Amino acid sequence: MGNCKKQDRKRPELDINELFKIIKFESKQFQKTSREIEGLLKTSKELMQRLLTAKNNGSLNGNTFFNVAATPPAAVALSPIPAAPTPVTPLIQIIVKDIARIARQIRIKQAERRRSLVLAVAIATGLRETNLSEENEGVAFAGLFSQIGNIARINSELRALRDELNADIVLLLGITAG
Repeated sequence: MGNCKKQDRKRPELDINELFKIIKFESKQFQKTSREIEGLLKTSKELMQRLLTAKNNGSLNGNTFFNVAATPPAAVALSPIPAAPTPVTPLIQIIVKDIARIARQIRIKQAERRRSLVLAVAIATGLRETNLSEENEGVAFAGLFSQIGNIARINSELRALRDELNADIVLLLGITAG
């Protein structure tokens, strides 16, 4: 008889299988975003290595990074201060720092998302496998919905970081091509 009451209390809008489907969908979205982010981080790393190589070659070969013609010998003789290699522009430094910041934020968000996903799966599994009282079941569902919302928020933040990283790479490509 206790089981009959339990079945009567079940709310169809709180189907655990539907919640698992939502978690699975959010996981697929996260995996897609993560693959895109990894590709962008790889591209930015290659660009920064190319910039570093060009900068080092510029230091050794007289500003080849900036395609600046060598100073004529007469001008060097007149100037009391020897010409130093042109440093990396402040804009490139800002972009590189921004890419590093984005990469750190991505790692933090990915770890936060993994924790939320593990917690959501644990709560959903507990709901599916145990016979909780109505009060405890409500608390568990609230926790589960909270974690699902948290996962969706983190996925959205990761997509925004991906877009920001992509914009920095496009800007960096424009600078290195010019």
